[in-house]
Amino acid sequence: MVELEGRGITSHSHIGTCKFHYGKPQFHPGTLGVMPQFDTPTVRRTRGALVDAAIEIWSRNGAAGLGEIAARAGVGRTTLHRHFTDRATLLAAVDAECRARFAAAARRARPQEDTGLAAYGRILGELLPLGDVLGLIFADNALIDPDTWAETDDQGYGSVVARGQADRSINPALPPAWISTLFWTTLLGGYLYLRDSPATVREATDLATDALTRAIATDIDQPISAPIGPCRK
Repeated sequence: MVELEGRGITSHSHIGTCKFHYGKPQFHPGTLGVMPQFDTPTVRRTRGALVDAAIEIWSRNGAAGLGEIAARAGVGRTTLHRHFTDRATLLAAVDAECRARFAAAARRARPQEDTGLAAYGRILGELLPLGDVLGLIFADNALIDPDTWAETDDQGYGSVVARGQADRSINPALPPAWISTLFWTTLLGGYLYLRDSPATVREATDLATDALTRAIATDIDQPISAPIGPCRK
């Protein structure tokens, strides 16, 4: 909606109000709680740096304040508030970024290809390098809950397990809930091992995927049709 206001024009939208006084736009915060910005490369870089800093800091200390996050991103507290009005809006952006990284990792794993066992192992192998994102999820009083993400919840991964049990690469006698528990426990173990040891990502990934597939395979001596780990070095 556009209306005249004083000596300028005011445009209202769901994200806020933009007042054009003498042709110069002045933005004011809207109902989303985020300060509207022109979408420029600089704005995107600054927002990305703040979100990355929040993921890194909060994965180690969920109670850390916005000032610490701003400092880690190399900007001032005022700059942070130009992009995120409060902790809740920054946390929402962090949640969205973590969700996007999980979804991208799942796509890289090619879950529709090969046996269910091979695909399930690849998913684990692609998630493990997410690092600080896993720290957010596995922390005490975790700030991020992947169960709220439709494309990465156990119903989504469950279809891979169901296919594996149907093609008998995954032991049909194992309850799917038990398999899911093993998956997340192994992911946690791999994350902690990678964080606390000098192991490389590839070494930790190979150990984790091998442990998972041996635990759920119908016959651990039977070769599977594709590598269980990620192809990247």
